[in-house]
Amino acid sequence: MQTLEDLGSYTFSAILANSVRKFGKRNALGLVDGEVITYNELYNRSLSVSELLHSLGLLKGDKVAIYSTSMPNWGAAYFGIVNAGFIAVPLLPDFSKVEVETIIAHAEVKAMLVSEKMASRLSSLSANILPVIIKLDDFSIIRGNKTEAKTSSREKEHVLVQEDDIASIIYTSGTTGRSKGVMLTHKNIVFNEVQCQTVHRVH
Repeated sequence: MQTLEDLGSYTFSAILANSVRKFGKRNALGLVDGEVITYNELYNRSLSVSELLHSLGLLKGDKVAIYSTSMPNWGAAYFGIVNAGFIAVPLLPDFSKVEVETIIAHAEVKAMLVSEKMASRLSSLSANILPVIIKLDDFSIIRGNKTEAKTSSREKEHVLVQEDDIASIIYTSGTTGRSKGVMLTHKNIVFNEVQCQTVHRVH
């Protein structure tokens, strides 16, 4: 069972580092009859996402949305966002165009990683509302400009992530009205993950 002694802290960066250390060459994420990536690959892709977001001018605490159905790069994007000190805003793939636009404005999202299949739903969003758009399938830039000169100093920010930093804002499906955002810290989510092992052991 993984414990705080294994992790060092209740943060996503700690939990990923622990998994890479213990299970680096094992499969981490994959699609049935599709792409499968190891923990080492997950870590490397997450670093690429962190560096890409920094190079596009984002700062610690900025909100980054993910809008896609499940794929290995979804997990890599999430870790890349939260491990660099950004705040992940996952959007349900069945959210309507209006719901997505409302959440982007409400959460003050600065960037979004979107799957190619769903990118067309963002066509009406101006750069003033959503300055950065990245294709989740291959992490290519759809909208945004790199600021290479400032990248090197910012890439180190992921090491400053603390347990009480907000990791994610989760929006409800809005079944009883308008979607509501719930702010969760690294410790909120990772502590729950650790405690789940007391219900069902995972080796």
